Amino acid sequence: MSKAWLSYPRANLRMMAGQFMAVSGGATTAYVCQVHGYELTCQPTTRLRTECATVDHALQVLARGERCVVAGSDMAALRDRLRRAGVQ
Repeated sequence: MSKAWLSYPRANLRMMAGQFMAVSGGATTAYVCQVHGYELTCQPTTRLRTECATVDHALQVLARGERCVVAGSDMAALRDRLRRAGVQ
């Protein structure tokens, strides 16, 4: 990784440093999910926990063929429930 940002003035450093900050402040690892046929597809992302669907709500959204955001901590439960419904 380039360290060119170290030579920037202090005011710019704060802005640049924000690009490298860790997940915090209610943000969580999440996945944008959708079911195609009988297969679950997931794209990793980072979202506020409040923007993530519960497992029950995600099942309803996915059943309509729509995309939804699910917290990483809920993915095991979602996959289990979908597996019981025949989705891989």
